[in-house]
Amino acid sequence: MRRTGLTMVLAACAPLAGGSAAFASQGVNMGAYRGTPLASHTLLVGPTPGLWTEPVALVEANLDTAEEWSPTLSPDGLTLYFGRVRSEDSYYGRLFQATRAEPTSHFTSITEVPGSLNDSPAHVYSQWVSPDGQRIYYTYQPDGVFSLWVSERPSASAPWTMARDLSHLNQLADRLHTPRLTPDERTIFFSAADVGGEIGGYDIWMATRPDRKASFDDPVNLVGVNTASNDVHAFVSADGRALYFASDRNGPYQLFVAKRDDPEGPFGEALHLTLFDTPEGNSSFPCLARDGSEFYFMHETAGDRSTRDIWVSYRID
Repeated sequence: MRRTGLTMVLAACAPLAGGSAAFASQGVNMGAYRGTPLASHTLLVGPTPGLWTEPVALVEANLDTAEEWSPTLSPDGLTLYFGRVRSEDSYYGRLFQATRAEPTSHFTSITEVPGSLNDSPAHVYSQWVSPDGQRIYYTYQPDGVFSLWVSERPSASAPWTMARDLSHLNQLADRLHTPRLTPDERTIFFSAADVGGEIGGYDIWMATRPDRKASFDDPVNLVGVNTASNDVHAFVSADGRALYFASDRNGPYQLFVAKRDDPEGPFGEALHLTLFDTPEGNSSFPCLARDGSEFYFMHETAGDRSTRDIWVSYRID
């Protein structure tokens, strides 16, 4: 199934984890796009099904014998990165990429990401790739410990070889999961448990830094978004005005969006994105294409991990 007559309007693509009770709990402050063209664009995804096609499975990427997780799309729309877990080739999570010739075409090539990043006796998944294609942030999980890592390569065509952990964040606790960053890589969102100061089991946290080579400051809890339930898999639009995430506040995991008019203000009440619900199952790992034309997420039938697949919906004119 392919889209037709899609509106190409600008937005952006973009997540379980840990810190100390001394961290401030406050509304997110992200002013990186104030005064830029991105700041004037409106939110594209809402709870109105008429704006989007019915979601369908991304058959090019999904295997019946594995779980596919955490889709993230490159800014040019040509590469979809995702995690594959418990496949016939490897029990451990591995990072894959699906490529295509045009943003509107089918993905035709599915391969592991190049290099030695997957060469580990542990899970590697839940990635986010920088706009220039030279840094990949991901979750590393040996023996039930979740931590955030980043690998850097000298060019967008080189293999992924170098890796380091985001030590200032990882020292906070042992359950940090699914990093998603703003395009300038100065703000990171992740979900955390046992940090101290949580509202629920897992909460969405945010940390900032002055530039992408610096360490992140202490994270803050997004108190206007989090509930007493699990709130995870945060993803922010490029203009900073929409935060997409998954939550089990209604029972199963469902997708939500919280909006704000001011990119430096707190997010408002979360809206349930009903179109992307999985009947009698879970929806998680949201990702909106940078041009606002495609919405990816993970679809899972309740209690059946083998049904964890990537699904997609297309914006309609």
